[in-house]
Amino acid sequence: MKTENRPSEAEAKAAIISILKRSLLSIRLQGALGNHKNCEIEADHVHNLPDLLVNFSDELLDFYYKVERKQYLAQTGANYPQSYDADWKTLAMRLGL
Repeated sequence: MKTENRPSEAEAKAAIISILKRSLLSIRLQGALGNHKNCEIEADHVHNLPDLLVNFSDELLDFYYKVERKQYLAQTGANYPQSYDADWKTLAMRLGL
């Protein structure tokens, strides 16, 4: 699907990099606070994103967005970092959601 409002592959990759950066900062903070379970949740959320950057496809992006992101939200509930919202919106727009 190609529309004017659909983010490009480069824009989607920039959103993924932003998610990775935020997640790494969260892991560092949570580790310093001794919240090891939160580190595990964050790491599980993003561990496949480097492969998505290297082998980008909308199918893999769809899997991240609908499966891995959903699992992350189930684990974090209302406590998820809302700083991900803008990047997730970019990815949703890329997928036509």
